[in-house]
Amino acid sequence: MASKLWPILLLLLFTGCFPFASSLPTPAIAPEPPLSGTGWVLVQMNGHDVLPEPNIILHFVSDSALGGDTGCNDYGGGPDSGGYHSAPDGAFDLNMLAVTVQLCPDKALMAQEKEYSSTLIKAARYHIENGLLHLYDDTGSEILTFRRANDDDLLRFQE
Repeated sequence: MASKLWPILLLLLFTGCFPFASSLPTPAIAPEPPLSGTGWVLVQMNGHDVLPEPNIILHFVSDSALGGDTGCNDYGGGPDSGGYHSAPDGAFDLNMLAVTVQLCPDKALMAQEKEYSSTLIKAARYHIENGLLHLYDDTGSEILTFRRANDDDLLRFQE
């Protein structure tokens, strides 16, 4: 008789109906580090490398405000414009992006700036690994990859 109960017990265990099945530990997912106070330099966008100079900078100034430099123009999103929101689970949302309007000296740089601005606003998730910040759209596709900025990269934000 006991040999006939094993299939039923296994079925109950795997479907979560066994009394102790719900008390089994679930694997912990490490939370993403906070973005506030960090700075980043763009290295890839939509699967391709970016122009080597000038750097595109993304600086998370606070918990709700960000700023940066596209190589031609400055940009930002702060509390007045809705700012950005990030959560420990990797959720990311940028409500609005304000960009200054200066003509870039180079058509390739101007095209890159336009692509960057329209791509950044689509970011829906983030993940930090090995000194890289990865931003993903709402389909899970990686859209932007940044390396951690050094002090020289962020110098203009400290002036």
